[in-house]
Amino acid sequence: MFFVKFNNAEIPVEDLKIYSKCPVCGKVDEISEDFWEWVADKEEPLDIYGSSLYCDDCTRESQTFRQILSAHVPESQLDRAVMKAMENLHGGVPA
Repeated sequence: MFFVKFNNAEIPVEDLKIYSKCPVCGKVDEISEDFWEWVADKEEPLDIYGSSLYCDDCTRESQTFRQILSAHVPESQLDRAVMKAMENLHGGVPA
């Protein structure tokens, strides 16, 4: 279970509405309970502060790019190629 400290009190994360900004298009979405359940089920800890969550639209787009580019780009360079294609599609990563 995750907690946020506020005024010396521990507040369970599931009691809060937490939002994420898509690193590609900038859309802000509430993080669903499914995400927190997935994090809790992981065997290894997840660095949620160093992670980014795509919005649903950008997730679909990145999966499409991944399928297309996987035939032309080595696996070791695929993540970078997908992100570059997404940046080009959306005019760069928002600030």
